Amino acid sequence: SSQSRRRRDPRPTLAMAHHNVLRSFATASMRNPPALPETHLILAWLGSYSSLMFWLYPNMDWTDFAIFNGIFLACLPVISRQMTPRLLACLGGPICGLISGMQIIDLCFDICILHDRPISDGFEMLQPRRLAWVYYHMVLNAPHVNSVLLGIIVICFLGSIAGIGRSSPEVQQRWLVIGAMMSVGVVSYLGAVMPRYLTIRKSSAFEASMFDGWQVVIAARLLLFLSIIVNLPLVFSLQLMPEEAEEQKCK
Repeated sequence: SSQSRRRRDPRPTLAMAHHNVLRSFATASMRNPPALPETHLILAWLGSYSSLMFWLYPNMDWTDFAIFNGIFLACLPVISRQMTPRLLACLGGPICGLISGMQIIDLCFDICILHDRPISDGFEMLQPRRLAWVYYHMVLNAPHVNSVLLGIIVICFLGSIAGIGRSSPEVQQRWLVIGAMMSVGVVSYLGAVMPRYLTIRKSSAFEASMFDGWQVVIAARLLLFLSIIVNLPLVFSLQLMPEEAEEQKCK
């Protein structure tokens, strides 16, 4: 009878149960992606940490060391699995605003250095390079300024890589342009501006020679402005896209 056949051959039932378990596990895995970020993002985080630490460590004190490690830990959510391309684009708007504001303020002193005309405070005439040294020396030794500057650099780097890797093919081209422009702006800033900043930061007295060839700094700022102008329309367009369309590569 049918009951005796079921007892003799239980394999179809076991195979079906095994298939159902595997299907349930696969469905659960797709709905709940791994907690850790993708391997290339973890390597990018470690690579940026180690390279910047190697470069900046000779000029660090204990406060700088604590800020450096704190900012890198604070930027870890940027590469988390929950950070979709649309959320990254929403983060890009305030970052562009911070960069623009900081550069516009610095540009005021850059123009003073370039014109090289004495400035009056109502009592005496001040040399523009001496005034710029007072400003930059104070700002570059301010912990909150260094925190914001480092955070901007790390977020721009990691956010671009995460956006490229997690976007659908239709959106990926925009992220590639954002990443390329970000690289041009940040690399020029790190190469032309940061070495001069480090020299001014660790100096104990004013020297006019610190500002020789300052035109290179202005050129790097203008290149950074150009990268922001190109990236902003792309960032705004990504913010308007539906979340579901961008999560295809996050699964």
